[in-house]
Amino acid sequence: NFDVAIAHNEMNALNIEPAPCPKLLVCHNRKDFLTSTMPDDGGETLRRYNRILARLHESFSFVFISESKRASYGMPGTVILPGIDVDEYGGYTGDEGEVLRVGNMMRERNLMFDVDFQEQVCRGLPCRVVGDNPSIPGAKSAASCAELVGVMRRLRCLLHVTREEWEDGYNLSMLEAMACGMPVVSLANRTSPLNDGVDGYVSYDAGVLRKHLRALLEDQALAREVGAHGRETVAAKFPIKTFTAHWREAIEAAIASGGAGRRRARTSRAKRWNILLHCMASPLTTGRYIEQAARKRHNVVTAGFRVPEPLLAKWGYAGTPPAYGAQQIDLPLECTFEMIRKQLPEGFRPDLYVWVDSGPKEVPAGIDVSGMAKACYLVDTHIAPDLRLAMARHFEYTFLAQKGQVALFERAGIPNVTWLPLACSPELHNVGRLERCYDVAFICNPSNDCNDRRRNLMTRLAERFSNSRIGQCWPDEMTRVYAQSKIVVNACVNRDVNMRLFEGLASGALLLTDEADGLEDLFTDGEHLVVYRDDEALFDLVERYLGDDVARERIAHDGQAHVLAHHTYDHRVNELLRVIEAGPRKARVALPAGKKDSGEPVLLSYVPPAARRVLVLDSGGADGLCRTLKEQGVEEVVAIVAADAATFRNVVDTVLEGRIEELDLPYEDGHFDCIAAEDVLDYAAVPETALTKLGRVLAAEGVLLTTAPNARYFEVLYKLLNTRQGFEAVSIMERDHARYCTVDQLERMAQGAGLEVAHVAALCRAPEGHLPVNDDGGLTLGRATVGPISHAEREDFRTYLYLVAFGKPGVDRLAAARAALERHDNKAAYAVAQAAYGVDETERYAIMASAVARLGGLAEAERLYKEALTFRPGDAAVEGKLGVLYVAMNRYD
Repeated sequence: NFDVAIAHNEMNALNIEPAPCPKLLVCHNRKDFLTSTMPDDGGETLRRYNRILARLHESFSFVFISESKRASYGMPGTVILPGIDVDEYGGYTGDEGEVLRVGNMMRERNLMFDVDFQEQVCRGLPCRVVGDNPSIPGAKSAASCAELVGVMRRLRCLLHVTREEWEDGYNLSMLEAMACGMPVVSLANRTSPLNDGVDGYVSYDAGVLRKHLRALLEDQALAREVGAHGRETVAAKFPIKTFTAHWREAIEAAIASGGAGRRRARTSRAKRWNILLHCMASPLTTGRYIEQAARKRHNVVTAGFRVPEPLLAKWGYAGTPPAYGAQQIDLPLECTFEMIRKQLPEGFRPDLYVWVDSGPKEVPAGIDVSGMAKACYLVDTHIAPDLRLAMARHFEYTFLAQKGQVALFERAGIPNVTWLPLACSPELHNVGRLERCYDVAFICNPSNDCNDRRRNLMTRLAERFSNSRIGQCWPDEMTRVYAQSKIVVNACVNRDVNMRLFEGLASGALLLTDEADGLEDLFTDGEHLVVYRDDEALFDLVERYLGDDVARERIAHDGQAHVLAHHTYDHRVNELLRVIEAGPRKARVALPAGKKDSGEPVLLSYVPPAARRVLVLDSGGADGLCRTLKEQGVEEVVAIVAADAATFRNVVDTVLEGRIEELDLPYEDGHFDCIAAEDVLDYAAVPETALTKLGRVLAAEGVLLTTAPNARYFEVLYKLLNTRQGFEAVSIMERDHARYCTVDQLERMAQGAGLEVAHVAALCRAPEGHLPVNDDGGLTLGRATVGPISHAEREDFRTYLYLVAFGKPGVDRLAAARAALERHDNKAAYAVAQAAYGVDETERYAIMASAVARLGGLAEAERLYKEALTFRPGDAAVEGKLGVLYVAMNRYD
């Protein structure tokens, strides 16, 4: 008769375990505290308790009321903090000059409540103890919740003591007292929500706490002032709306993920993943938001190094950092995957390992043979792409926060690359409606600026707009500053779509930002935010929108609604898992939620941006590529179609019906800048004939793009050697393909057709751990052994789809880029060089750098020059240009 059953301790859970419906177990205490109360019986009770937990984990979804509880249990589950509706409390007078202490069975749970310390603090002061405490003289239980709230309204202040070793720095009674407006004096537990001297008082020293209690008892006005600030704090940090939303999500997720009887049909539509999330523990990492979002619907175990507080101070952050605990699996900075595996909670079998870019420069040793699906989320590819490229080679799925580096990663042969922008955390921004008392806010750390651009902007904004908040602060303070600001300013580094962009929008302020790669895919200028094209324009835009309340508030409102509807970390986690659940694919750029998914064709991102005339050969579904090319402004698109020609007639300029081997192409030599022929060579009866015909109409500097399943893919060889099923037994091998080629065969075909293979890249690879590698480096494929083999051969064996770019031999494919640079057509120079295949990479990157520098992108030019030097270290010409760039940037260090 019930949709879901909820138990509030393990004994309750055992009682309802047989119930044929989804079930949740709420864990209110730390496991280590519970185990401290167990008898000394050689660990037998503890072992029995652990077996019970493992059993309950099979049929219950776990909910923890704080991060410390989840960490103590070491089990996957959702964290839902308490929620307080402050409108149901209030009414504090503090007319009765007594100290209040609240709790049940405190002496019996002395490890947690430290009653002796409480009494030391309160000795000689008027004090009242409320709760079921038979071992504390004078203690009395409240007859009802309303009676307890009445006591909190009348008495002067609350003393709250919970030892950090066993409990959080707050409990429900403390939060309710704060909601009434009652001031709280408490131990300085790291998880306490109090800020000493602002909205309460905290210390570990009994004498200091006693001094604060005496001051509050003597000064009723002070008590009311401190209590009022505490009420604001509890409303901001424990909002009832977040509490109810998270509980609703937890209940719906439990129903979707398990249960019996009539619920079973619903569970098949939603998978509850077991995710092993690896990132550093700090208040600043993107991983904390991904973890928070993932826990709403999935089981998550975290692993990583905890950043020590002194290191945070070195990063320029002042004051005490917000509380942050260690990950469930606490690791040294450099670790191995075996160290993680040994500490996995009992019964937890990860479906997926996710590495979040958060500081470490190397992934754990041994990750390649972990035997599970692996994904990485790389955030700072715009700053150090080479470092992130090295990381990405260890993963089957790579998600990039910056769109500008997607092509770079695909060109480097990284499989399954997806653009997954950063986002906002609605929970972080749930600070209530605050007065917008600041005109401008610009919160950032300018220390990594190579040219002091952001530091200069911060200085100039502060000078011109005195009513501003400029500088660096912790995330919790940042959200309050943004919520109190009319305008939030953002300045990108190397055209990155950074976190500040989403945070500013989520706060409900007007966001002013400069241009960034992919920004237009996410937001509309003038509708959701305002884009400034150069730094000087920024100051005039600030003046303009400070003077136009209507326009400013309209754009701010629409921007906030859009970012919360489409760009939260909930959306990002859902997209990440959707991509992985779909399995390995041919390369494409996936648009994030909030924009229509274009189903971008495989070859689209490889078509040179400067191509004016494109020939497309259809092997099924090429109408999408043709349509997109026309939408992007390609002058002439011609399609060769063997069937369903009507689909193309309103899409392209010309449709040619038939197979390429049978057609005489009615075009002059060198007519097309690009030919896109996905899978066509696999279907062609005589591929050499097809290549020869296509090569004739290909321009001298043009490119012929195709994809090719790899005949040397290890599963193909395994099936051929060990079964009688043949090629079609492997999922990528289809019956209607005429052939499957190796890279060597493609090169020979190209030579026979008067072409050359200019570029080869792996579009899709099997996970590294799936390749049956022996200790000697060879492969065991059932009854056959191959090897030992080189690393390059091993990569070939695990590649099942290649991108191949053909071109005319003996052609200088950078000539047009050089010519464009000489005539100062810098955008064209960059585009041609970026799309060039089979060229000197040092020169290619140097041309791109020169073009970008002339367009004003000095930091990006620096990165490109450095990239050029990775291909030819010590190149005098490139080093000379880099030196000139440094002079232009006033960099003499």
